[in-house]
Amino acid sequence: MAHYDELDEGLSSPFELGLGRLVDLEKGDFIGREALAEEVRSGGPTRRLAGIEIDWRQALEAAASSGRPPDVSPRVRKDALPLVRGGRKVGRATSITWSPTLSKLIGFAVVEQEYAAEGRRIAVEWPLGGRSEEVEVKVVGLPFLKHRRAADPADELIGCLDIDPGSSGIDAVVYELDK
Repeated sequence: MAHYDELDEGLSSPFELGLGRLVDLEKGDFIGREALAEEVRSGGPTRRLAGIEIDWRQALEAAASSGRPPDVSPRVRKDALPLVRGGRKVGRATSITWSPTLSKLIGFAVVEQEYAAEGRRIAVEWPLGGRSEEVEVKVVGLPFLKHRRAADPADELIGCLDIDPGSSGIDAVVYELDK
């Protein structure tokens, strides 16, 4: 069983992000080809991108009990927060935001395969000014929201990734595809 590797904190492969279908290892030489081929030969990624729903009430209670103002905002939180299970780090929440449409605190996370199944319960280390408290997280599928008029999966609202090279996190953006 692979443990979450601190050395790979800001790195993800296209296979971890669910973008493996865009990788053509037969295309010829390109930067990173050998590393991606090795990942495939070794059985695939040990982590994967997942959606998470954070228990926002528990986050508010933690803030209240610490005497701090709540840190639940409609702005995207870009600092990566550790995800833990049984006292062991199993991933990181790469971006978190309040969704007024879903009335939920949601985010993207890179999680070890073992903990990435929909419905799985883990925790996020929620920062409380110099200390943190574990707040419950439920792993959910992506996209977070399906378009009501969608006749086929290509017409859904989808969670896309906008990677900012100047930050350590991944910004969550939702785009609507119109045919």
